[in-house]
Amino acid sequence: MREIKIADEHPMILRQRAAMKTVHSELNDAKKHNQKYRVKDLETKLRRMRAELKEAYSNLHQAGWQ
Repeated sequence: MREIKIADEHPMILRQRAAMKTVHSELNDAKKHNQKYRVKDLETKLRRMRAELKEAYSNLHQAGWQ
């Protein structure tokens, strides 16, 4: 019987999620201190990271991960 590979447990996904969590906390700090330019930069970074995460999931699903 073949072992089921879960995409959420892949090291690449775990690293990306940890990085997104860090950026999200920085974003909340910037919002708290009214740093509007920093907020815009972090929102853009987070948007790109979400797109990369979506692509990574897509690639893992194509490779047979669930």
